[in-house]
Amino acid sequence: MRLQTVALNRAHALHAAAVAHRAWFALGARHSGGEVFREDGVWWALPASSALTATLGFPWLRPGAGAAALDVILGRIRAQGRVRGASCWTVRPEHRTELGVLLVARGFEVGWQAHWMARDLRAPHSLRPAPVGMEIGQVEDVRAWDRREGAHPDGPEWRRTARANLELAALRPQQVWEFGAFLDGAAVGGTTLFVPPELPGVALLNDVGVAQEHRRRGIGAAITDAACTHARALGCRVAVLNATFEGERLYPHVGFVSLSRGQTWWMHRPAVEAPPSPAQVRFAEALARGDLHALKNLPRDLDLDASLASGSTPLQVAATFGQSDAAGWLIDRGARFDILAGWDLGWRERVAEQLRRSPECLTARDARSGMTLLHEAVVRDDLALLRTLLAAGADPTVQDSTHHATPLGWARFMGRADLVEPLERAEQSAR
Repeated sequence: MRLQTVALNRAHALHAAAVAHRAWFALGARHSGGEVFREDGVWWALPASSALTATLGFPWLRPGAGAAALDVILGRIRAQGRVRGASCWTVRPEHRTELGVLLVARGFEVGWQAHWMARDLRAPHSLRPAPVGMEIGQVEDVRAWDRREGAHPDGPEWRRTARANLELAALRPQQVWEFGAFLDGAAVGGTTLFVPPELPGVALLNDVGVAQEHRRRGIGAAITDAACTHARALGCRVAVLNATFEGERLYPHVGFVSLSRGQTWWMHRPAVEAPPSPAQVRFAEALARGDLHALKNLPRDLDLDASLASGSTPLQVAATFGQSDAAGWLIDRGARFDILAGWDLGWRERVAEQLRRSPECLTARDARSGMTLLHEAVVRDDLALLRTLLAAGADPTVQDSTHHATPLGWARFMGRADLVEPLERAEQSAR
């Protein structure tokens, strides 16, 4: 791979991001005593730890052979019985492709879109000044967190990740480095730098985290800069990462450019332990493909409202894949209407009618996300949906059950400028 041109070659950088992530997944799997495999175009890593997930890294499925390949892989994951789940990653938004159909039918939920980004480390860049009172440095022992007030910047999950990454840094001192940010004596952030030996000149940034109460103060930018500066000193020419929607607004300020939006899927422990039956797999595949002939030939006693192995209802699966005919088939047979599924299918009048008939859904919080419909509209950056909900009487002061923030708070945090003004007016009217 050549990454030596004056301007960043984005196609090469995107490929490098995929290869670097595979190397990172492989390192974690092997460190836990697990293995890495490649079968029928699918690269996958199987850790031997209940704290880790198996990973299908950027698979390419041969036409007609994908279902069989996935069934073999998932069978081996379940037979091993140790991992807490499985994930699949792509560099393109493939949630409506055949890969997405096969994964969702077998128990994966559609996850977040990984925003692949890269920074040319050869380009001039001024190091962002750290906030007053903050120090950033390499952390070589997990006890460094324990010796600091605050102990860990972003909850127990971040602490477990930092501990695991530090173990890797000790085993691979020329490949993995952990950086910590400490503000007035308290641990407030961290990140991991990985330089895969199979990709000389490429650095991967992982697990950038900043404590919730210290965000938007320049800490994330400063710690990202510090890791990139170290990577450049090691001779790296490009740094790559995948950004969540929370982080994607930060990285352009420290020199990163967008490469592509990929897709993730996640299978959680319940779906690992209790896989869907062949009939349930066929049902989900028929919904995702909009195959009415297959749907009509399925058993009549199927529960049309019960969650499938992916955690979604049949109607939600049909909506995810844009299958309006399959969704209509479900509704005609008595399936319960879902506001977001109906909206995604373009059923605006049906949505408005359902909101009039069932106003309680306007304040209901989703069992998994803890969000109301207004919060969902903010996450989607969907002004039309937001206006529809407010017109139907949605209460803008209701907080989500996870972060205890109103939709307006979410809109401000996520930089949804077009949504802030109508939410501000709605909050003022509600007082």
